[in-house]
Amino acid sequence: MPLVTLTTDFGLADPYVAAMKGVLLGIAPDARIVDISHDIGAQNVAHAAFVFRQAFEFFPAGTIHLVVVDPGVGSRRRLIAARIAEQVVLAPDNGAITHVMQDFGAAALREIANPAWRRSVVSATFHGRDIFAPAAGQLAAGAPFDEIGPPIDRPVLLDLPAPSAAPDGTLTGCVIHVDRFGNLITNLRRSRIESMFAPAEEGSKTRPAASVHVGLESIGPIRRAYSDVAPRALLALFSSGDLLEIALRDGSAADRFKACVGAGVTVRPTATLLPPARP
Repeated sequence: MPLVTLTTDFGLADPYVAAMKGVLLGIAPDARIVDISHDIGAQNVAHAAFVFRQAFEFFPAGTIHLVVVDPGVGSRRRLIAARIAEQVVLAPDNGAITHVMQDFGAAALREIANPAWRRSVVSATFHGRDIFAPAAGQLAAGAPFDEIGPPIDRPVLLDLPAPSAAPDGTLTGCVIHVDRFGNLITNLRRSRIESMFAPAEEGSKTRPAASVHVGLESIGPIRRAYSDVAPRALLALFSSGDLLEIALRDGSAADRFKACVGAGVTVRPTATLLPPARP
């Protein structure tokens, strides 16, 4: 059975998600539909790109993804289909596929332009229902990817801030996502940090020789897990997506710092041996 995922900013209080599913299932009734998220911030393409990337790699080959966060709906912006890591992504050409493109590359890019792959009447305000869902249904029903439309190149990618390194070894990044727990997730990857600082010693509690700072406040060394600090204590650790995260155990780091996307985070060199983890 074909697998189709949905990522939108539609929420669940309105009929929009159900309408998309109805159109898709009308074409491919055997499809299995997985909701990645419908709580993307309204018209927030960067939020969609981050959330979708964090889920994408865990789906099997052949999965069809719909990412419909589309502030330009009804305009002349392109609608794109991308083959990425043996999966297919359908999205507006507005940067929603930025992270998966950068991390996995695209084997093929096409414009969703086949008039037979859309509803007979297309609303200028609901391409998710009238273009994206029918296209996904056609693919799920076995139609060839190449029939979706002509090849294209140079999709729109978001201009995202990149970490920078200073001569003294300080690595500077920023918050790119605040999750529902108030954790501040940054654009600083584990691999980058561990390449710049001393690696962890296997079998010990030594972490990369680094001290993490949010603004002027020191968070201390990079920990292994939330339980390594006392309740209501701040800590830095690597998230499940291998990005540096600032957290407040049993609380919200976002509230503690009054921080949001774009807040600066630095990692500075220091030799630190962590105390034993709390029981």
